[in-house]
Amino acid sequence: MGFLILVIVAFAAGCGLSVQAGVNGRLGAESGQPVWATLASFLIGLVFLLPFTFLPRNNWPAMEQLSVIRWWAWTGGLIGAAYVLSTVVIAPRLGATVFFAIVVAGQIVMALILDHYGWLGFPRHPVNTMRLLGAVLMIVGVFLVRRF
Repeated sequence: MGFLILVIVAFAAGCGLSVQAGVNGRLGAESGQPVWATLASFLIGLVFLLPFTFLPRNNWPAMEQLSVIRWWAWTGGLIGAAYVLSTVVIAPRLGATVFFAIVVAGQIVMALILDHYGWLGFPRHPVNTMRLLGAVLMIVGVFLVRRF
């Protein structure tokens, strides 16, 4: 895939996350049950993904392959559930802009750390002055969005 296409898809994914926070927040508010709303979101996602796992070109991994996967590689679902729960509970209280400004600032800070050390299989990109300045500007942006 070309770089521009990757950027467009990543941008669309970011847009989708904002919509998802609103949809999940509304489901939590109208049901009165944030944890139930989070579970419903994941169950609907499961129902959506299941047909794709049965397509002829998709083979299930062998048990031997699954048994050697590092333990932390299985935690994505836990992190995802905690994130979705935060969209249900926190985003409606802070508003979409403030919530996502804080989320993006957290993503940038953690991404700097992951890239700097090459953790979780990311290529190493040491922190430098410009990357650090970019992160600081993102965090300043959080304060500006919150204040105004």
